[in-house]
Amino acid sequence: GENTQFSVVEGFGNPVTPTVQLIGQDGIKMWQSKSYWANFTMVQEAMDVVEKIAI
Repeated sequence: GENTQFSVVEGFGNPVTPTVQLIGQDGIKMWQSKSYWANFTMVQEAMDVVEKIAI
């Protein structure tokens, strides 16, 4: 990777806590939760993204 002037938090858009993010192997954010509190629907949405990008 390359050093930047940004912190990890800044680099990923200053997410609120708790935020679930899927980060690809290249460091690019592939998905981010839309709601503050995780639930099964949110986890299922994340898993759908994982299945799509794992091909």
